[in-house]
Amino acid sequence: MEGIPIGRKLNILAHGSYHELVKRLENMFDTTILWGTEMDEVVVQPGERCHVFTYEDDGGDLVMIGDVPWE
Repeated sequence: MEGIPIGRKLNILAHGSYHELVKRLENMFDTTILWGTEMDEVVVQPGERCHVFTYEDDGGDLVMIGDVPWE
């Protein structure tokens, strides 16, 4: 894996919405990210890489972004 960046930093506050953040991450990692209401609009082709964008809340549960307001 020589030459492949492992850790990358991203200033979340520099983005104004989940949509902007997801587009930035898709460009950084060359992948499709499924999230919130946009999951219904995305068509994933067989063999295409995609990821579901979630985070862990205070209770330890995985929550899909978009379930709570950006603010």
